[in-house]
Amino acid sequence: MKSGGLPLTHEIIKRKKVLFIIRCLVTGLKPSLIYIRMAFFSRLLASESNSVTQRNIHLQCYPNPFHTETEIWISCPAAGNVRLEIYNSAGQLMDVLVDHLFTSGDYSLKWNPGELSFGIYYCRLYTARENSTIKLVYR
Repeated sequence: MKSGGLPLTHEIIKRKKVLFIIRCLVTGLKPSLIYIRMAFFSRLLASESNSVTQRNIHLQCYPNPFHTETEIWISCPAAGNVRLEIYNSAGQLMDVLVDHLFTSGDYSLKWNPGELSFGIYYCRLYTARENSTIKLVYR
């Protein structure tokens, strides 16, 4: 049975994932533990999907907004070259965090803007198949 184009089990898993994250944030569970749990649910969703659907790259960060540093998580479905860049709101390249070959899997790294001014930055992930961008708020 389908609900909104997704199998019903996917909807249940997504709801449980969101509820777990909210519960972790309220109880003060460390972000790394939240990420491990989210990675588990992502793998579960990927394993339940049919073979036609392909898992996409995933890019997220925590905390956001941040003051001193933020942790950026990358989930790569396939091996390949990965480039992670930071741009300011004017579109100028400010930093290149990663530019090398990754195997498939989940990765995390910390970014400290150092001497950069407070403001909005964009984290752009480039791979051979697709790109992804997230907004970072440094204050």
